Amino acid sequence: MLDACVALLEDAPGVTVDDQDVTLPAGQVGRIIESKDADVVVVEFADTDRKVHSYASVARANLVFLKRREEQVMGWIS
Repeated sequence: MLDACVALLEDAPGVTVDDQDVTLPAGQVGRIIESKDADVVVVEFADTDRKVHSYASVARANLVFLKRREEQVMGWIS
């Protein structure tokens, strides 16, 4: 499931690329970049210019897996 496009079902704590704590809102779209264990994955979140702004360790139960291609969902069409 690496690189899967997902959205948060509930707000989640995260950290910015500058190591600042942040709360990521429900509905925020990102992609899985690492599996920590069977229940938790690391998700990265980026802006429409593909610049990563934050990361979060998220329980799979707090994610909805999106069927659309990441570029379409996140507006990354070049």
